[in-house]
Amino acid sequence: MADRYPDDWNRRRREVYRRDGYRCQNCGARGGRIGNTELHAHHIVPISQGGRHKKTNLVTVCKACHNAIHGEGIAPVSFHAGDFSDRVTNAIERYYRTDDHEDGYVRLGKSDNTKDEAQRQVDRGRNEEYGGCPNCGSFTLTVSWVGLKPGSKVKLVECESCSTQYDESIETQDGTTNRTLHEIDDPSDSEPARSAFLEELKTQIRLLLNR
Repeated sequence: MADRYPDDWNRRRREVYRRDGYRCQNCGARGGRIGNTELHAHHIVPISQGGRHKKTNLVTVCKACHNAIHGEGIAPVSFHAGDFSDRVTNAIERYYRTDDHEDGYVRLGKSDNTKDEAQRQVDRGRNEEYGGCPNCGSFTLTVSWVGLKPGSKVKLVECESCSTQYDESIETQDGTTNRTLHEIDDPSDSEPARSAFLEELKTQIRLLLNR
């Protein structure tokens, strides 16, 4: 394995296989736990073109389709070398709806980078609570609910200055319960939730009961 790949590459690619149902997203061949086809995790945006090893930039393909994408051999479902079939394109659109954010995830309830008064109040509260971004010190933290795929979302605290992302957890220390930030590499590293409202409600109840 080339040095440029992250240490947890094997874990990432297995998670991509599981996310995609252990099927090649071009020809549908089955591998992993449900078949005998060799599966690969393909970089949608190539590393040579600035693509990253994030799971949002990875898609499951079989060995034959992967070779064809890179101009070697013929794929079970025909397409131009270096391009994707409609099946892959549809899979990408289904899982990775994109907006203006460079990580490719949709910020639910936010559009054109505008915030309503409620969002501004929440953000001010977080910046006061944490003393700004732990990484750069700027008072530009914002709370976001990020859509991973339909029915699955995660809550992040993001810095609008340095783009650092944090997972927010509730921790109790010395009898006091508070919110705590933990830096993450990708939104998919956080525990997903189905309902933003219920998760926020549970958090508020836990904070109130333990203070």
